[in-house]
Amino acid sequence: MYLATGFLSNTNTFQILIVYGALIAVLYFFFIRPNSKKKKEMQKMRNNIQRGDKIITIGGFVGTIESVEEDDVVFRCNGTTLKIKRTAVHSVIEK
Repeated sequence: MYLATGFLSNTNTFQILIVYGALIAVLYFFFIRPNSKKKKEMQKMRNNIQRGDKIITIGGFVGTIESVEEDDVVFRCNGTTLKIKRTAVHSVIEK
């Protein structure tokens, strides 16, 4: 019976909008923002790799960089020279 009045239905709508807004803010601060921050750090790391760095690829290969090209990296792993894309570098172990 009380839902037919304009005041209560507007208040209920406003409360729902507040809850949805809070939910979106929580999702942004706990999921989207840290993920974009991590992506920026990974990009910075990949842009700063140099000859002689010891790396791990996303496939699990461990090796030492022999040369760095624009989009590619040439590294030595167990006596074998491999050429991979710069985005395939997972982490730098040693500088």
